[in-house]
Amino acid sequence: METLNVYEYSPYAHCYCEENTYRFLEKLAVSPPEQPEGQPPRKYEGYAAFITSYSAPPGQEVTPGDWQCAVPIVSGPKAQDIVYWDYHCVSVVKEITPPKEGAGEPEVRWWVVDYDTKMGKGKFVTAIPMELFFGFTLSAAGKNAVARVEARVRFIKAQEFLTKFRTDRRHMYLRAISKEEKYKTLAPRQLDKPSNFQHPPPQTPRIQGPSVAAAALKGEISRAQAREALAAHLADKEGKNTHANNLAQFLNTQNVEVCNSDLVGIKEVGQWIKAHS
Repeated sequence: METLNVYEYSPYAHCYCEENTYRFLEKLAVSPPEQPEGQPPRKYEGYAAFITSYSAPPGQEVTPGDWQCAVPIVSGPKAQDIVYWDYHCVSVVKEITPPKEGAGEPEVRWWVVDYDTKMGKGKFVTAIPMELFFGFTLSAAGKNAVARVEARVRFIKAQEFLTKFRTDRRHMYLRAISKEEKYKTLAPRQLDKPSNFQHPPPQTPRIQGPSVAAAALKGEISRAQAREALAAHLADKEGKNTHANNLAQFLNTQNVEVCNSDLVGIKEVGQWIKAHS
């Protein structure tokens, strides 16, 4: 994972972090990174991690279309690299390397994939050790008093996320087109005009799920079958037009009706890692 160029690995769209995470976890499920030559095969377990702040009570972070809190995150090594997000979403990956020749315990390493960070190596973004990422990006190492506002993180297993998450991108519209009656009848190609959005939408179809990658994780189909079906899906520019969007429900960290998840404070991330290693 430490040498993976995440921009080349799966699609990226600026300001659509939940979709970047979804597409990364899809790819991880059906086409894991290639193994280093001569190394034993590695296994990967993926999670989506939604980050919100403590400025709102748990379970009341947002109402649909009405963000109530901001999370200050340090995106890079400089003091001015602080970014204020209404929320943020990143991929978390547990990498398991079996012992050589079957002797000893497997090696477990945890990584975070954040397409918007400046902490990557060289000229491209790479996966970052998990404790380093959360310790640096959310604590700001004392560089800025505002950035030391504590955050909470909701960890959701990839299979759960890829099965239940939906977004029709309405939260990114520049104007309240979603409140207009015509919104319900417009085709996706009309809805997805860049001029409608605060930032141009991803080129991939809107996430209306469940993803075929979830079926692969469940063992219902093979990885090869899932890769073929996923490639056809990503090439479909029309997509679905069901206007389903439960992003706000995923951000409300104690909403267990939508999905099973683990909720921890930023200071408890290390404990969460140990409990799941």
